Amino acid sequence: MAIESYVVFRVEYIRQRKANQWKAKTTEEVGLKAIDTEAVMGLAAPQREGETEAEEKYAIVHVSIKRDPRYFDMSRELEEALIAMLEKANQMADQIFLKRHPDAKIERSEGSVP
Repeated sequence: MAIESYVVFRVEYIRQRKANQWKAKTTEEVGLKAIDTEAVMGLAAPQREGETEAEEKYAIVHVSIKRDPRYFDMSRELEEALIAMLEKANQMADQIFLKRHPDAKIERSEGSVP
């Protein structure tokens, strides 16, 4: 019987020079404990005094997802498992981010899964 395990991914969004062009980078958040369910754990978008939501330049979304069972295989399927987990984390994070910035165009940084 497989043990369920969860992992937290951090998706950082950085506004580019174009008004609604954002670059997103996804990494595993090693120091943050995952909750035992798949969920968006939170969105943080710091603002300078007087800055509006539309003027934000940076946001972070933390997502807890279940580890793909292939993750523990240590076989050639490990890479496929990581890609599947990153894709799921990106999808969940983008969904919450786009509620805040509905017109945003998101481009993945190098090392992130499209």
